[in-house]
Amino acid sequence: MPETKLRRRVLHGLAWTSLQSWGGRALTLLIFMAMARLLGPEEFGVAAAIVALLALIQILCACGFVEAIIQRPQLNDADVNLPFFVSMALGVLTGVALVAAGPLLAGWMGKPGIEPLLLMASPVPVLAMAAAFQVAFWRRRLEYRPLTLRFLVAAGIGGPIGIAAAVAGWGTTALIVQMLVSTVVGTVWLWVKPLWRPGTTIRLESFWPLSRYGTSVAAIQLLDFVSARAIEFLIVSAHGVAALGLYAVGAKVYQVALQSLGTSVVDVAMSAMSRLAGDLSRMRRAYLQAVELSAYLAVPAFVAGAALAPEVVRVLFGASWAGAEQIMRVLMLMAALQIPQLFNSTCLNALGHPRLTLLMNVVRLVIVLAALRLFPGQNAVEMTIAFAVAQLVVAPLSHVITMRTLGVQRWAVLARVWPPLLCSALAFAAVEFARPALAELVGSTVLTLPLLMLLFFAVVASTMVLFMRPRLREVWALFRGTATEERAPAAAARTDLRSPTAQDQAVPELPAVSFEVGAAGSSLGWLADGSAPAVVEAFDQRAADANAAQAGVAELHPAQSIAEPVNELPRVSLVMPVWNGEATVRACLDAVEAQTYPRELIQVIVVDNGSSDATARIVAEYPGVMLLHEPSPGSYSARNRGITEARGEYIAFTDADCMPAPDWLARAVDAARAAPDVGIVGGRIELFGLEGDSELCVQYENILGFDQQKYIRRGHCASANWVSPKALIEALGGFDPSLKSGGDFELARRVRAAGRRLVYCPQAVVRHPCRGRVGALLSKRRRTTGGQWGQQLTPKHRLKYVLGIGVQVLVESRTILARRSLPVGVRLRLCGLSAVLASAQCIELFQLTLGSRPRRS
Repeated sequence: MPETKLRRRVLHGLAWTSLQSWGGRALTLLIFMAMARLLGPEEFGVAAAIVALLALIQILCACGFVEAIIQRPQLNDADVNLPFFVSMALGVLTGVALVAAGPLLAGWMGKPGIEPLLLMASPVPVLAMAAAFQVAFWRRRLEYRPLTLRFLVAAGIGGPIGIAAAVAGWGTTALIVQMLVSTVVGTVWLWVKPLWRPGTTIRLESFWPLSRYGTSVAAIQLLDFVSARAIEFLIVSAHGVAALGLYAVGAKVYQVALQSLGTSVVDVAMSAMSRLAGDLSRMRRAYLQAVELSAYLAVPAFVAGAALAPEVVRVLFGASWAGAEQIMRVLMLMAALQIPQLFNSTCLNALGHPRLTLLMNVVRLVIVLAALRLFPGQNAVEMTIAFAVAQLVVAPLSHVITMRTLGVQRWAVLARVWPPLLCSALAFAAVEFARPALAELVGSTVLTLPLLMLLFFAVVASTMVLFMRPRLREVWALFRGTATEERAPAAAARTDLRSPTAQDQAVPELPAVSFEVGAAGSSLGWLADGSAPAVVEAFDQRAADANAAQAGVAELHPAQSIAEPVNELPRVSLVMPVWNGEATVRACLDAVEAQTYPRELIQVIVVDNGSSDATARIVAEYPGVMLLHEPSPGSYSARNRGITEARGEYIAFTDADCMPAPDWLARAVDAARAAPDVGIVGGRIELFGLEGDSELCVQYENILGFDQQKYIRRGHCASANWVSPKALIEALGGFDPSLKSGGDFELARRVRAAGRRLVYCPQAVVRHPCRGRVGALLSKRRRTTGGQWGQQLTPKHRLKYVLGIGVQVLVESRTILARRSLPVGVRLRLCGLSAVLASAQCIELFQLTLGSRPRRS
């Protein structure tokens, strides 16, 4: 099927399933509300237990054939005959077994006399199987309009009948009658004009593939059911049917929201992804788009449900259901955090890997059952908390399996999910803060609910508009079906943030490329990100200046004179590590060749750190450049390899994506010769944006990135612009090759310990491209976090480092907010970006604590 046609079908199906989900579920919720006001917890608990048993029976009877029919590329009508007869026979048998087990079930529930209710419910399995096969053919064709109408009609007929029975005093029987009538109407609706009719032809050759796939799917569904709904059976066993009734009411809004916001998207995604199973790149793109769309639609709704749970339960179900709001809040927060994994099982099933989903569900089942068994709690609320925590513990495994199967980077998923999560968290906090005052002011729960809801979504909308307007446009385009296969490139016209000086004009331009920072891209440590090495230094600049003075840190101001020219200039070895730098290394080498420092006195050493692109071939085009190869990954290993071949009196470092100004080496060497006991000369690093970069990221980098003057004052130096006496670097053993990042900070610390001075020379300029994308900033932050974490050897230092992350956010926010030349909205978005990067840093620390290795990129 052509992709444009498939997309239209998907969006059409999404619209109709959304109508079914929103309209139909709203109708069922209204019916449930009426029932809750007419019946009590015990009556609801008995009905909920029977419904849970019927749901389990339907999974066993269906045998996964519905999903197998949808997934199979080629299917004849005769292929479905035997699966249909098998499921119908199982439906009859399980209905009989349900009636026969009546006394046992009555004893389990502690409610004798429920046998008539079980007899009334016994036809439901066979009716559900008859409907399921028609549903499979409609879903296979991506036709959801008949299914939506069927659902609405069935709910519209069964609901009023159930309410009438409840008014008549039928108790639990009213709930069973409602379910039975809705099932009968829905089944008849589908079979009046069926897409498929059973025949007498039996094809075993097609039955076995369908049954093999279906068995795996059924096992997955069974495990998923047990892990998701075992809590209902355990609540009955531990606390009785009245507690289950309380849980059923507390979980009702959660279930309606999950079905409305999740099932509609997942049903369409399963059908669509099955058509893309042969094209992994399209499947990957569809997965990411589905995750993003569901996150923006569902996460705010679920968090809103959690925030407004006290008012929702009281208004919808009445004051007699006190305690249900706590259950609703826990389940809603759990659902909000589970949204990204909605499509994991769907995607794996569409790719034909149901066993992977089976593995995930087995692990989930074991953890959930263990948690409920070990922490049953004193009531249904405490058991619900244990259940939610156990469900969330399994989420990382689900993501890892799915993303490895698809070849998707986890940060690609996180980048699509964090905006609605962050905005919803802020809105949740706003509602909690405003609730007491608003309740006292208004006095009525009915009035408080809409006001709090308005506050919640106002905060969500405003934060999204302020912080993530471009992403919001992309999601809206995706929802409307106008998004292209690849994200549209950013506008070519971007603010040129480079300094308009003659010196800048003399430097060749970099090609317009997007940088993903690698080992040799920039070797700045955690402090090089603009963060504070200590809490005191972060908040008291005077203390930092005093510490720098004691450590032997000097600054060469522009007004100061540089050493007089000397006839015999020293030889300089320039070491430049590179990893997959074909896009930038040529421009960097051209800038080196244009140095005003005598070329015969410059030894240029480029160390290839395992590049897989054309980097080595480009470097080989320069006859005066020594090309070395270092197989050990890491820019510090590469720099050390270059140090061993250096023959100059001074050694200089820069990176392959940098562009030194023409007089860079001349200025830096003069500063080194003018300063007694010099250890490091660090020059100014100017940042510039590239065509296509995000303006927000460029602004963030220009405000907070590469402040070499601050680095020197605090006692370290960025290796993108570094000159030192070679003998000193050799005596200190060079860089620490075990570090993936932060090695420049660590070596500068040893230079200071050796009694040498750090000098800042603002005239020695190196230009560095900004990290113009959020992904590049995240990559840099993760890499520098790993490098700095490895240097925190004691628990005390690691605690100080973790506390410093919070301080870093405050310092960065203060610096950003002080830029009054920027609009308020831009400054707020920059503060939000700072918080996101700090959150990524915390996640990376958590992974490192669990034993993950530091990243190279």
